[in-house]
Amino acid sequence: MTDLIIFKNIDEISKLKALNLRSVIWLSVTALIAIVVVSLLMIKYKEHQLAHLTEVYQAYHEAHDNLDMPLAIELAQQAYELGLVEYGEYSLDSAMLAFNWANLIKPQAPEQAFELYQYVLESFSRTYGRERIELHSTLVNLGDTSPSREQASNYFQQAITIAEHYNKPSLISETEQHYQRKMHSAI
Repeated sequence: MTDLIIFKNIDEISKLKALNLRSVIWLSVTALIAIVVVSLLMIKYKEHQLAHLTEVYQAYHEAHDNLDMPLAIELAQQAYELGLVEYGEYSLDSAMLAFNWANLIKPQAPEQAFELYQYVLESFSRTYGRERIELHSTLVNLGDTSPSREQASNYFQQAITIAEHYNKPSLISETEQHYQRKMHSAI
């Protein structure tokens, strides 16, 4: 009788193992299908986000070309915010979108533009290096929007050094003009 019970238990154990194996396979297949569906949904969402970013960016250019500055500013900000989501904070594309927005708000909100230019400088420096011509315009804009003359002077000097390194006399002259304007303005 003990032998029969053991056999019966072994048979039940085999059935349980087969049942568990089927359950594990079913759960694995279900999980795999869920992963594929979620991945496809994420791809569609990303495509939608990118399409929305492209639409906003095109609308920004149109508003800018039509000299509708309030709308251009709003759309530049939206494009920047969408770009952060799409490309990430450390992307050169996000920095370029920030640069566009900063250029538009510079006259009305120099403090906010200054912060954006700092972000752009950090991103450009990471991408291009510290003494590349690509940084020149950002350095000049940082000088223009800097809250202190000393800090502005430092940014202008960096821009002049870069322009001299690349033998760009027109950029040197332009930077010196910005420097003079800043030094004679009320901060």
